[in-house]
Amino acid sequence: MRIDVHAHYWTEDYLDLLADLGRPDTGGARGLGAGGGAELEARLRLMDRAMVDMQVLSACPQVPYAEDAAKAVAAARFINGQYAGLADRYPDRFRAFAALPMPHIDASVAEMRRALGELDMTGIAMNTSVLGHALVDPDYEPIFSELNTMSAVLYLHPAGNGACSPLIGDYRLTWMVGAPVEDTISIMQLITHGIPARYPNIKIINSHLGGALPMLLQRADDQYRWEAPGTPERPSEAAPDCGTTPWATGTCPRSAARSTPSARTGSSWEPTSLTKTGTPSCARSTTSATRRSTRAPPGPSSSRTPAPC
Repeated sequence: MRIDVHAHYWTEDYLDLLADLGRPDTGGARGLGAGGGAELEARLRLMDRAMVDMQVLSACPQVPYAEDAAKAVAAARFINGQYAGLADRYPDRFRAFAALPMPHIDASVAEMRRALGELDMTGIAMNTSVLGHALVDPDYEPIFSELNTMSAVLYLHPAGNGACSPLIGDYRLTWMVGAPVEDTISIMQLITHGIPARYPNIKIINSHLGGALPMLLQRADDQYRWEAPGTPERPSEAAPDCGTTPWATGTCPRSAARSTPSARTGSSWEPTSLTKTGTPSCARSTTSATRRSTRAPPGPSSSRTPAPC
């Protein structure tokens, strides 16, 4: 069985909820062929032509991250219910990763339990940063602890914020260059902070082949002892636990959280990355981040947000 775990599905109703949350980029996710109705039927035909047996859907990067906890929770519950319903309608074609209402920790843990338990979803999908904050922020430790307790799959996707760099965002490089940069930064942060070592039951899937990580592992091995001396293991030893291979073959259990024993020991389900999507959001300084994303960059103008992936 060929399984594509980098696949996205956004209905107009869900994108409207995100727009109400204040996300400025939902327009770029509309009309890309990632919606319902005729777009869903076209997707199934495309899967058949590409010989993709199953897709594991995720809302990334259009995840319900927002300061308004009530709205974030409502949006997360909506999209997770929608994904679970789609998987019920097409049990041989779709599974889904759940979205969390970050940065609200207690609500996110509760939604994780509901999604992996009651809704029987395959794992959790998160962006590589949360409103401009790294996933290794100490406040997010309970998320990794719960993922580990549930032996859950964690799928990571760029937020589309150009790694908060104007050298990327202001020059129309957010998805061509910024996305794999975000992948690389995030997975190296997880490694240097010992997430795979401390939470060995989490099976991590990293988008876009891990960004530049495969090319940087030797450099990381050479330099981590002096630059990040707290790193508990060689980056090249931790990297296999942060899934960076491109294709999956095998079976995709209804709830991989129950059937995947450990990132270190592996299992019959060994997926990783493929397909398309997008979004921005960077926020140490909300005003400067907003100013950066809306400033007209050099070069020819475009009336449409480039399609992310």
